[in-house]
Amino acid sequence: MLCVDVAPADGASIQQTLKLLEEKLKSVDVGLQGLREKGQGLLDQISNQASWAYGKDVTIENKENVDHIQGVMEDMQLRKQRCEDMVDVRRLKMLQMVQLFKCEEDAAQAVEWLSELLDALLKTHIRLGDDAQETKVLLEKHRKFVDVAQSTYDYGRQLLQATVVLCQSLRCTSRSSGDTLPRLNRVWKQFTIASEERVHRLEMAIAFHSNAEKILQDCPEEPEAINDEEQFDEIEAVGKSLLDRLTVPVVYPDGTEQYFGSPSDMASTAEHIRDRMKLVSLKRQQLRHPEMVTTES
Repeated sequence: MLCVDVAPADGASIQQTLKLLEEKLKSVDVGLQGLREKGQGLLDQISNQASWAYGKDVTIENKENVDHIQGVMEDMQLRKQRCEDMVDVRRLKMLQMVQLFKCEEDAAQAVEWLSELLDALLKTHIRLGDDAQETKVLLEKHRKFVDVAQSTYDYGRQLLQATVVLCQSLRCTSRSSGDTLPRLNRVWKQFTIASEERVHRLEMAIAFHSNAEKILQDCPEEPEAINDEEQFDEIEAVGKSLLDRLTVPVVYPDGTEQYFGSPSDMASTAEHIRDRMKLVSLKRQQLRHPEMVTTES
């Protein structure tokens, strides 16, 4: 059994093999103990034989028999020790294979977790905030979300590196190197691209809301800032760019595309930006024609 190599398919098979090894080793120990008792009994008989010889010279023959029996018993002890050493090596190999299967399983789980994080990013991280402060909070939450994804990716990489080391020790080919690792890298690349797009949109939204809030707030102490036409133009340009950005899908390296949220989510976000742009435009008209505001009042 020890001279035949094994390649268990899963952890359950390994546990069964380890159990069988322990049973075989125990049977060897029991067998050796029985043989020792029989050997010792035979030695005792040979010793007693000398007293039956009635003066005949049987010392040399008895000595050869004793040496032979003792030699056999020593060989049996060495054979048992060899079995124990080989069992230790096989047990270590089996335990390493358990670790290998566990690492591969956990690495595959890390890929699933990262895929779920990517799915959550695209489907639920939609809002751009109603004002600059809320958008900054969303940006900070997103950065923490990215940290979680980064930890998940690093965890998967460490597990796959462990499988490489274990496979080198076991002299086997890891399934992870041909399957899990490319999937992990592909999902992480997709997540990185989507995350960068999310950050870009939030940063644009912060710039848009911040400038719009400055315009819409009453600032009598800085009338020249409010009358700056370039500032109005910049807000309008950023708002239009942000609206255009909402309609652009995330494009992955393989050419596939994915949008943030549903069409209704996109429409809701765009509507809020347009409403804010209308308020800014109205403020611009009021500053250009203050007499209109006075007449209406």
